[in-house]
Amino acid sequence: MSTDIIVDQFCITFPLAEVINDYNQHYDKTITVNDLHTEFSRMFGGYDDLYLYLESSYSSNVTPRTPSWFNCVPVSGGYQLVCNYINKALTSFEGGMSRFAGGRHTKPETALSRLRKRISEALNISDFVKFNPQGLSFTFNLFDSHTSEIDEEDRQLFDKLIDDMDLKIPQESNQRSWQGAYSGPLLDCKKAIINVKHPRDIIKVVVLSNISEKYNKVSHPALNAKRISKPTKSVLEMLV
Repeated sequence: MSTDIIVDQFCITFPLAEVINDYNQHYDKTITVNDLHTEFSRMFGGYDDLYLYLESSYSSNVTPRTPSWFNCVPVSGGYQLVCNYINKALTSFEGGMSRFAGGRHTKPETALSRLRKRISEALNISDFVKFNPQGLSFTFNLFDSHTSEIDEEDRQLFDKLIDDMDLKIPQESNQRSWQGAYSGPLLDCKKAIINVKHPRDIIKVVVLSNISEKYNKVSHPALNAKRISKPTKSVLEMLV
């Protein structure tokens, strides 16, 4: 049985006040936290500071054992992040499909404790890009059709939100015939990218992630990176 070996963890925070302020400055607007659902629709979610939790891991039965960073749960507020981690990740620790490096088994409560610690130590996105100027890249599939059973009003809302995002589709994706699965048959799709370098950029990731839960014309935005510079606490203190 293959086991995911987790060698490192990292958490990045997107304070909601900074997200809104950056959005206002870039688009010359004056929205407040009370305007979020009007501006971004109900698919934006709640009113909490946002967190991106990343794990660096490799598969035990694959060589070379080169770890990569990925987000195993969607970007969300701290409380929701913990709930999602419990629902989607902790069962893999109990069943032995995931464990932290250096041990033969990781208890779910140990994994949860480490997650809470990483949230408390989360690095602000503005500080993150100082050490990672390329930012973060989320990829997802944008399908040509869908099989979701949703009403027409929701479909129109989701399509409009997707169209308004002006998503980046690499040239190679337009030139090749891609197919992807979304809990069903293979469908023609394009590979799309959301680059996150500024606090405001996370809005697209959150909205698309929430849309993907209801509308399978898009897949969940996922991050997978070979390298991320993770500054130490002493280095960060030098920046103050």
